[in-house]
Amino acid sequence: MLTIREMLVCPTCHGELEWMDLAIRCSECPGTWPLVEGRPSFSGADHINHEHLSNQLSADLVSALLGERAVLNIGAGGTNSKVENTIELEYQFFKHTDVAGDAHSLPFRSDSFSAAVSCNTFEHLSMPDIAASEIMRVLQPGGRFFMQTAFMQPLHEDPYHFFNMTDNGISTVFSKAGFEVIKKTVPVVMSPVFSMAWQTSDLMYWCDVAGINTDAFADMTVRQLSECWRARQLTPSLLNLAEALPYDIARRQSAGYLFELRKP
Repeated sequence: MLTIREMLVCPTCHGELEWMDLAIRCSECPGTWPLVEGRPSFSGADHINHEHLSNQLSADLVSALLGERAVLNIGAGGTNSKVENTIELEYQFFKHTDVAGDAHSLPFRSDSFSAAVSCNTFEHLSMPDIAASEIMRVLQPGGRFFMQTAFMQPLHEDPYHFFNMTDNGISTVFSKAGFEVIKKTVPVVMSPVFSMAWQTSDLMYWCDVAGINTDAFADMTVRQLSECWRARQLTPSLLNLAEALPYDIARRQSAGYLFELRKP
């Protein structure tokens, strides 16, 4: 396996990098980036948060990645422990982050990794099609990519939550980038039951913050809510709740949006 230094290239032109004591620079374009405690910062991150923990890979994913020669974890977050032979890429620096960079312009040589993984990150990428093409570029022929992303999830990490994708959307984005879809599953932590619990909890939390009473909603059974949908008619108490929600709360998990736009 190549070292991180040997795998890194300029994220803009893919030129060779020159390493200095406190920075790295591209030998072919004007790009220059700092080193933060010896770690390359292509994103502008300037400090390391050693305390934050998030985005731990599931035991199933860790098992699937064992034995790979070189794995790229995109949007790794603050992992508690690293998977063997894995390079962690994140926009900010956390405890085990190897490189701070942008998934839309990966700072790695083409055909560098035998596998890649990305959990709970793609909904936070403004151009997922470009990121998919970049992952295709840095994977070796036959390389596997494991991706878990949001579908029925409330708005989170605002304002950096851009796209929730259906399985059709995921297949389309990655097929256009040249990937072959091997398997599709719904992890237990992404099940419809979990999704409903999250949606309900999030709605009640933000209503509480705004001082909006949700007693009538909280006292309804799932069956009663289902009947409201089937009848396409809200009860008076639910209608009052729906009408009371300001945009900043409703936007977090609405069924849709109405935008009015204008050509400048």
